[in-house]
Amino acid sequence: QGHTKKAILGSLLIVGALGMATTASAQANPDKHPTAYIGGGLAHKATGQYSVVSGGLGNEATGKYSIIGGGNYNQADGMYSTVGGGDDNEATGKYSIIGGGKGNKAEGNHSTVGGGDDNQAAGESSAIGGGEFNSATGSHSTVAGGELNLASGDNATVSGGKQNLAS
Repeated sequence: QGHTKKAILGSLLIVGALGMATTASAQANPDKHPTAYIGGGLAHKATGQYSVVSGGLGNEATGKYSIIGGGNYNQADGMYSTVGGGDDNEATGKYSIIGGGKGNKAEGNHSTVGGGDDNQAAGESSAIGGGEFNSATGSHSTVAGGELNLASGDNATVSGGKQNLAS
């Protein structure tokens, strides 16, 4: 029963105690960066040094140390940026994070979008918890959730609701 490690045609099979096994497609992009990794899925690009795409469809991790957990057509372009999953999300700011959702953008450095749809955290260290069509454009601005809210001033906060402005 011991441990077996076997690599066949770019795949990895690890079998441990109790016969439990896991497989992953061990695809890298050695022409660009030998340290980039693609775990599985289809039509991914992991061109940033030390970048990772775990799975999904059409994801692109181009920033150095960027990570995409899964989902479809997500982009992690900023250095140290992360997209957990979802669809059509873009983490372009340095140290930016998107948890999931659809069509979200974390453009400011150190910005975060937890989830929701079509939210934009563009300010430096800005954050959006969720909701839809919310924007946090001021530095250190926050929108907790809701719909069509805007925190445009520095250090501005909108706690929720609809069509609120903090400038």
